[in-house]
Amino acid sequence: VRESGDRFLATICGYVYLEDQHLSIHPPLWLAPDLMTVYFIHLQQAAPLPALRDEWLFEALAELEVSHGIDKTAISTLCHTPPKSDIVEAVLIAQGTPPIPGADTMVDHPFQIGKQAGKILPDGSIDLRDRNSVVGVEEGQPLGKVISATKGIPGKNLIGENIETTDGKEIFFKAGENVRGEGDPPHAFFAEINGNIYITSDTIDIKEVFIVDGDVDYEVGNIDTTHDVQINGNISAGFIVKSGGSISVGGLIEAGAVLSCGGDIIAAQGIVGDGTQVTAQGVISMGSILTKFIQNSTVMAKGDIEVGSYIFNSKVRSGTTIRVHKEGGVRGGSIVGGETFASQSIHCHIGGSQSTSTTIIGINPDPANSARIAKLDKAIAFCESNIVRLLRTMGLQTIDAARIKAAMNQAPINKKKVMVEIVKKIYELVETRDISANERAALELQQSQLLDKGEITIEGTLYSGIRIVMGKNSQILTIDSQDLTFYNSSGVIRSRPPSHQSA
Repeated sequence: VRESGDRFLATICGYVYLEDQHLSIHPPLWLAPDLMTVYFIHLQQAAPLPALRDEWLFEALAELEVSHGIDKTAISTLCHTPPKSDIVEAVLIAQGTPPIPGADTMVDHPFQIGKQAGKILPDGSIDLRDRNSVVGVEEGQPLGKVISATKGIPGKNLIGENIETTDGKEIFFKAGENVRGEGDPPHAFFAEINGNIYITSDTIDIKEVFIVDGDVDYEVGNIDTTHDVQINGNISAGFIVKSGGSISVGGLIEAGAVLSCGGDIIAAQGIVGDGTQVTAQGVISMGSILTKFIQNSTVMAKGDIEVGSYIFNSKVRSGTTIRVHKEGGVRGGSIVGGETFASQSIHCHIGGSQSTSTTIIGINPDPANSARIAKLDKAIAFCESNIVRLLRTMGLQTIDAARIKAAMNQAPINKKKVMVEIVKKIYELVETRDISANERAALELQQSQLLDKGEITIEGTLYSGIRIVMGKNSQILTIDSQDLTFYNSSGVIRSRPPSHQSA
C-alpha cells in the first residue's frame, strides 16, 4: 500500500487488512512449500469484489517468481467467472511438472500373474476356477517378453528449477526349471513342459503337476513329490500328501490326513477330523491356505488363511492374517473353540459360543521370529557361560583389559601361549554374544512394532468366556458383546468399534 495525499492506493491485487492502525494487502495467491502448485485463494468478502483482471494475477505470479506451469486457461476462466462473494474456494492456477522415475526391467506376461481373491460360493466352498494361485501353461507356450528399464524424466518446479529423478533398475531375468530363454541375456521365455508357472524376483520356473483324477485312497497311496499336486476328489482319512509346490484339493481333507507343501493349499470342501494336520510352509510362495471350513484339525500357514464358512475346535496358526467369511448357514463367520492365532490380524463375525467353554483368539509374533529369538537366547547363554569359565582359569571374574594384561604378564613363560589363546577365545565369545544380543534386540523391537499394529476384529457377537490374547497379555470377556476390534496399546489390550464393515 502507498499513500497518495489523503488516499491509500494498492500496489498489488489482494485482500485488504486493517490491524493495529496499519493497512496492508495480502496477495490472494498461495505458493506451496514444495514450489509445485499455486492456488488463488478466494475468501468471503465484506464488500463486492472488484472484477478480477488477468494481468493482476500474472503480476502476482511474477512477484512469486513463478515462471513455469502457469495455467492461462484457468486464470482466464477464474477472471471471467469468479467465485461468489460468500464462498471460500481455492483455485489451482499453476502447477509444476513432477518428475517421472524410470521403470525397472520387467517381463510382460501374456496372462495374469498373482493370486486373486477366489470366488467363495454361498455354502462357503471355494470355486477353484476363479482362484489364480497357480497359472497352468502348456509346452511351447510363450511366457513373456522382457521390457528394458527406462530412463527417468526430470521434472521442473514453478520457479524453473529442474527436479532430478532416478532411472529404472536393470534386472536380468533368468530361465529357471523347465523354461527356455531366448537370447543372452534372455529377452523372451517359453515353457518346455506342461505345468504351473512360478515367478520369483528374477527367475521363471515351471513345476510339473501331479494329477489325481479321483480320491487319494488305498488305490493311489501316499504322495510325496516335488511337483504341484492337483487332487480332483477327496484326501481320505489317514493318507499323507507332501508337495514341493502347491496342493489343490477339489473335495474334502478327511480325518487324520497329513498335508504339507512348499506353496499354497486350497481345499474346496473343507478340512475335518481329529489328527488332521495341514501345513503350508511357504518355500516357493508365502504359503497360504484357502478352504471352506476347518474342524477338529491343526492348520498352519506361513501366509494368509482364508476360510469360507467357519473354524471349529481347531488349532489354527497364520504368519500373517486369518479371515473367516460368513457363508454357509448359521455357523458362517464363526470361530468357536480351540486356539486361533495370527501374526497380523484376525477377522470373523462370531467369536465363541454359549455351549463352548474355551475359545482363544489372539495375535502373537511370527513363530519363525520367536524360534530365532529362542535360538539367540541359547547362543547368548552359551557365550556368557564360557566367558565366565575362561575368566576363572585366569583368576578373573570380569573382563577388564588392565587385569587381563597383568595376568598375562604374571604368567609363567611356558603358559603364556595358552593364556593368549584363552584371551583370544574370550574376545571371540564376547563378539559373538554382542552380535547375537543386537540381533535379538532388533527382533524384539520388530515383534513389538508388529504387535502394536495387530488387530482382532469380530463384526458380530462375542460370547462371554472367549479369551483374547495380544502377545503376553490376555483377557477373558465376562459378558456377551457386539462388534469390537481389539488392539494392543502400551502393553494393554483395548477395544473399539470396528473401523469399517466388511463382507
